[in-house]
Amino acid sequence: MKEAIFLKLWRRLFASVLLAALLCACSAPGETGGSTEGAVSGFQSSSDAAALQTDEPEMLPTPTPEQFGLTGAYAALFEAILEQTSSSWSLTLPSIAVRGSRTYPDGSTAYFCTIQTGDYDVRGEEIVDQGARSFRAAVTLKGSGEDTVWTDVRTVEEWETVSVLEELGMDELAQLAQAGEALPVVWQMPEGNELLADYCQGAGLSLTTAGSSSKFS
Repeated sequence: MKEAIFLKLWRRLFASVLLAALLCACSAPGETGGSTEGAVSGFQSSSDAAALQTDEPEMLPTPTPEQFGLTGAYAALFEAILEQTSSSWSLTLPSIAVRGSRTYPDGSTAYFCTIQTGDYDVRGEEIVDQGARSFRAAVTLKGSGEDTVWTDVRTVEEWETVSVLEELGMDELAQLAQAGEALPVVWQMPEGNELLADYCQGAGLSLTTAGSSSKFS
């Protein structure tokens, strides 16, 4: 008799424990039939997919000296300046103006340049002009002809122009800068739409320009 009562109580206790375990499992987040809050799934809702989409501009081929017909020292200058003008825009085109140069006994040549870059944002066929940036730079080249390479490039703030020109031994230019006069232009690349058209032609891209608006055709 006692054994029967004990067995009955033990079965009731076992059933209670089992029921409690089942209730806990059903209320756990992320399980089938329970709350889905915080659940991890291999599928994304439409709102999640939209959040992951980015409106990144289309990137165009990196400009090269060959696209503008540049060779020798001017090609090396372009490559040196291009290293300083990287941006997140679809395309950045540097227009270089050489203001003066000096060759040293070791065979190297320093060039003092002013640069204006055109930044462009490309989305589909449309090209949006994002404006221009300008800066000054001193570039050192070595070699001759097609073997010319750049060895150093230094950006120059406007306030230090005179001291940098004196340091480079370009005393006449330093005097002009000291007097607030414009520096002469020894050589200059095209600017604006003309430079953009040259790039597109060199890169094999067809460009249509109407006023201030441009697009690929």
